[in-house]
Amino acid sequence: MMKIKFTATDIYWLVGTFCLVVLAGVLVNELTLPGATTQPPLSDELRKFDQDFLAGKVIEVKDEVEQYLEEHPRVAEAHFLHGKILAAIGDFALAVDALRNAIALDPKQESYYLLLTQVYARIGWTEEALATLTKLLNNNVSSISGLLLRAELYVRTQRIDLAFDDVKFALRLEPDNLDAVFTRAQLYKLNNEIDLARQDFQRVINEANAVLAEDARKILAQLQP
Repeated sequence: MMKIKFTATDIYWLVGTFCLVVLAGVLVNELTLPGATTQPPLSDELRKFDQDFLAGKVIEVKDEVEQYLEEHPRVAEAHFLHGKILAAIGDFALAVDALRNAIALDPKQESYYLLLTQVYARIGWTEEALATLTKLLNNNVSSISGLLLRAELYVRTQRIDLAFDDVKFALRLEPDNLDAVFTRAQLYKLNNEIDLARQDFQRVINEANAVLAEDARKILAQLQP
């Protein structure tokens, strides 16, 4: 089975060391929240919280964001930041709640769906992750990140044909997207279409950034006769 590989943008939420936890029997209820404010108040304050979070001040920022949310419960971006923080400390059940709050308040933000998908995937809730991406793609059919992430999640459930469909559509939208080319190469490898896999991996090596090119080089070396 193909190893799930997220892009650098997709794993932006991973800060520090995560502990794997098993969450059993957690029911996430549908949210019915009031509409989000058009312009979140104190946006400079939120920006500072985010910068402190990225600097590793996770616990301090958690307290500040929770206090902020007591005063401004309808700011979607604050719920999103709260979700990132909770995920970073391994509190995935509360992270799910926070991210669902963010989506309910502002259902057009792609990043909210992507992060919620990754939290679900982290705890093994693959079907919930897929459902979240499908909602995103219903809103924005041209989301490349959504298409590639869903394709890779389809692999977890052995739905290779659906994975190919998403990757092919992503490449129709952006023929030069090397993350999509890399994912297609992995799918070709899974499907034992080794010549096509070699072609795509070689293209990634020639054209992609150093990190992705190195990943492709390692896999290609295993495919050489």
